[in-house]
Amino acid sequence: MTFIQNLRIGIKLAVASGLGMLLVAAMIYIEITGGTAVRTANEAAFRSLAVSEASAETQGAVRNMQIGIRDILLSHNVPDLDKATKVFAERSAATGKLNAKIAGLTTSPDARAQTEQLTPLIGRMEKGAEHIEAVTREVIGLEAKRASDPSAEPRLEKLAQEIVRIRREETIPAYDAMEKLTADMTLSAQKRAETSEHLASEQSDSVEYQSLLIGLVTAVLLIGTCVFSVFTIARPMRALSRSMEELAEGNFAVVLPGLGRKD
Repeated sequence: MTFIQNLRIGIKLAVASGLGMLLVAAMIYIEITGGTAVRTANEAAFRSLAVSEASAETQGAVRNMQIGIRDILLSHNVPDLDKATKVFAERSAATGKLNAKIAGLTTSPDARAQTEQLTPLIGRMEKGAEHIEAVTREVIGLEAKRASDPSAEPRLEKLAQEIVRIRREETIPAYDAMEKLTADMTLSAQKRAETSEHLASEQSDSVEYQSLLIGLVTAVLLIGTCVFSVFTIARPMRALSRSMEELAEGNFAVVLPGLGRKD
């Protein structure tokens, strides 16, 4: 305590001010770094949520592709077939865009691998749809000749078998694989979104706790600095002031405190 009392007033003020500035700097640093961390965590959470939504949409788009193939099979005339083929192409393109969107949004290697697996399956479905469309177009032409062309019936039977083969070997396996893959993509994306949201919440709580802690330490330091200033600066200065007043009033016997101090 004597050592502290003997310190120069300028040093005491500098120490008190320096500690305050240090804590203020710490608060600013935590706000900046913490704010950046929270923004990064929130962005990751938003991105994961977007991936989850896109994955669910992709799963629905795959089912729409399967419905599009069904519509091609059920076409009984060329206009209906052309319309069904166009709709399927639009649904296939939409599936591809959603898959590309997921690949662009996600930062997960597993999710990227899943999008890479889905791309060739989409192509396989498109190829199967083209085959079915070509066979269906021929079937529609033969149906118009069935009554007048005896050879149309056997050919129609072969085409029906060909459609069964295409569905068994191309479209159904591709659809089953796509359905399973997109379901896995959706489930994984939902889990990543939940994890990201949890991490973002934890990061926000951590920054808030650190800011509160630094704020409390700063308040305690300010109170301590005030007490420190009163006992080590204000009181000695007041004692010297009273002694100087007595000296000014003619009491030359008064002992001035702090005469040995260099400040």
